[in-house]
Amino acid sequence: MKIGDYVKVKDGIELDNGELSKDWAGEILEIDDEFITIKKDAQTLNSLSDDYIKHGIENGLDEYNYVFEKENLELSERRDTNKMYKMAIEKFQIRYDDLDEEIFIKAAEEMDEDDFMELFGDSEAVQEAYFAGMEILTQNFFRSPFAEKIADINQADANFIIEMFVEYAMNYRDEMLEDWTKYTIDEICLDVIPRKVSTEAETFEIMGKVLKHYFDFLAAERFIKNRTLGNYVYSKRKIIYDKSQNPANWGMAKSMMMGAVNQGFDMDDENALQSFMASQMFKPMELPESYRNYHQEPAKKDALKKIGRNDKVSVKYTDGKVLKEVKFKKVMKDVQSGKCELI
Repeated sequence: MKIGDYVKVKDGIELDNGELSKDWAGEILEIDDEFITIKKDAQTLNSLSDDYIKHGIENGLDEYNYVFEKENLELSERRDTNKMYKMAIEKFQIRYDDLDEEIFIKAAEEMDEDDFMELFGDSEAVQEAYFAGMEILTQNFFRSPFAEKIADINQADANFIIEMFVEYAMNYRDEMLEDWTKYTIDEICLDVIPRKVSTEAETFEIMGKVLKHYFDFLAAERFIKNRTLGNYVYSKRKIIYDKSQNPANWGMAKSMMMGAVNQGFDMDDENALQSFMASQMFKPMELPESYRNYHQEPAKKDALKKIGRNDKVSVKYTDGKVLKEVKFKKVMKDVQSGKCELI
């Protein structure tokens, strides 16, 4: 037996959850003495029971691969095709996500208040749990048919864009994915990211496309209610790019970084970065006029102290749009920055 061979698992071999193997087969991925790792084929994935999948979720087991002793395997012909395997993966992932959610909901329902507070008793812990969950959700996106629509884009670049949006939506608007609206897109994509992020222009060119299909995936999986967010961010793709390339929109840190790039410094080189910073130490800091005037006069916080984060408010934006009976936390930063006012 060698890597790349296809093998059949002998029937009746006890699996991790106590079930017995029946009609299992797959491709050899790794050989370690008498232990062989196989990739489950399409028929095997389709045959897995709910109990087996739940056991894997609860114990952090590999969904697609399994390690057997060599004596429990025998050489065979491949019985699926690449197309069959891809379809099996898609079908399995849907089952896996549904069962994972079922397990989580059941655990949450059985958790008493003391246990919940112990796990998520402070905002930092809540954020850590949220970001960890979003990372898993993003991995699911890249395994979904929606990701095929951005197959021409490097996955690392797409992942970077998604992570930026998720992080900034939380840090600047205190919003989790169920809170996202068009106003979230406007602030994060048209203000925060162009102002703060120093990266290649190509990243901003593809941002609208990546986020469109990511939002469409979230809507299809019922994680967000507004199914128009994907089309909305895609309609803003040129504005995102234009704002990101206009120095008038850059913050102080980005202005310095882009200035370094323009001078030929490689910002991926730590020594080059330190050299640039040293060269700037004794230079007076001159900010663009647009940046000095960038921040609007914030709303007086004293007037907002009595409003709870979850209290319902109505606001009117400078463009005339009105939001009624929304949680204050969703518009708090907009009110404080002067983008809208309470009505």
